[in-house]
Amino acid sequence: MAKFPAAVVGIATAFASLLLIHSPAWLSAQASAAAALSLITIALYATGLVAEALTSLLFFLLAMLFVIAPAPVIFSGFSSAAFWIIFGGLILGLAIRHTGLGEQVARSLVRVMPSGYAQLIAGAVTVGGLFAFFMPGSIGRVVLLVPIALAVADRVGFDAGRNGRVAIALGAILGTQVFSIGILPANVPNAVWLGSLETILNTDVSYFTYLLWNLPVLGLFRVILLTGLLIWLLPDQPTSQSDCPDMIKKDEPKRMQWHLAGVLLIALLFWMTDGYHGISPAWIALAAGCYCLIPGIGLVPEKPLAKIDIQPLLFVAAILGLGAMIRNTGLAETLLNRSLPMLPFVADADGWNFALLAAAGTLLSILTTAPGVPAILMPLAPELAAQIDWSTDAIAATIVVGYSTSLLPYQLPPVLIGAQLAGISVATVTKILLIHSALSFLLAFPLQYFWLTLLDVIPG
Repeated sequence: MAKFPAAVVGIATAFASLLLIHSPAWLSAQASAAAALSLITIALYATGLVAEALTSLLFFLLAMLFVIAPAPVIFSGFSSAAFWIIFGGLILGLAIRHTGLGEQVARSLVRVMPSGYAQLIAGAVTVGGLFAFFMPGSIGRVVLLVPIALAVADRVGFDAGRNGRVAIALGAILGTQVFSIGILPANVPNAVWLGSLETILNTDVSYFTYLLWNLPVLGLFRVILLTGLLIWLLPDQPTSQSDCPDMIKKDEPKRMQWHLAGVLLIALLFWMTDGYHGISPAWIALAAGCYCLIPGIGLVPEKPLAKIDIQPLLFVAAILGLGAMIRNTGLAETLLNRSLPMLPFVADADGWNFALLAAAGTLLSILTTAPGVPAILMPLAPELAAQIDWSTDAIAATIVVGYSTSLLPYQLPPVLIGAQLAGISVATVTKILLIHSALSFLLAFPLQYFWLTLLDVIPG
């Protein structure tokens, strides 16, 4: 098994070396170096050949040694909202475990959830999906869902390393992300898409119109695919509830649990209303985490910062720095400008044009992450519409299909953050995403095409 990751990294290193030795004339030296470092870094993360923390540190080291981009760009991840929401989330997770609140919530959930393994995974995915309706920010949802999902896993006997623990956590994390694609205000890419639609195309799409376009297939159908995939790839069986040890300590002060529940409720209310007050979810999470750290209130153990694993923080900072480096060197724009005119659109071949544009959006998100796809493609909608004789609404709807599917975890910051909070390896998440993406291409994309033609959004 170890030979395959080594082979993948070896191939990536060979391509990276080739880029540095024989850089294409249309690619600048900095962009070539950025592409080479990106290939190696992504290969190391995806395969898990070395520890994620070491890969992150190697990225920082090589990027600075070879002066690929300025230091503020390479280390920009440390000043990002994603970094600080993970930091706040780690503190909240520690408090949830310390007070026993997670186990208390898990006990209540397990009482009402079916005991079968498939039903447990479906329940985790469903809870994650339902959260997307009333809590707009994906990252905030993940920060709340992960500790509860892990507590449920503990409650039914899934210890660290068990398939069932990974499946329950990923069910909540990916369930809320996949489902949110069909709900207009539920994630950042959708918000960027809507903002571009209004400011660039001078048009608008209502909440319910967007829901009708995207929720049935891109949301519900792909969530069903995800549930089946998790059950199939991560088989396990829960311990019967009667055999499970009581996860709540008898002397655990319920007062602390209610105290922490109040803190989380206030944070939740602020997350749900961020469209009104404008405070970033990161600062809400950090404020809640700082409150938990106040000495004497007892929401965290002694020396809490010593008990927090910094590896997720290094990982997210490096991934965000990688994206900033790609943008700063112009690599993404150069590749887009070179490849977009070469796309073989065919007149009156609407199915082919749909598949081509959707695939282009999916591949573009590798360079820009999911929120970058609508930001780059929506300004090109009028030209694309004229080229293939579609309406701009048809182009806009197809762009959603493109960013709805991601191949690698770093393309989706909420998934990345959730996996780090849950202690799930990037290699595991990558495997799930790749297979889910393949199923989406084969099953969901054609179904979405026929659904949009049925609604007269795109030509049939």
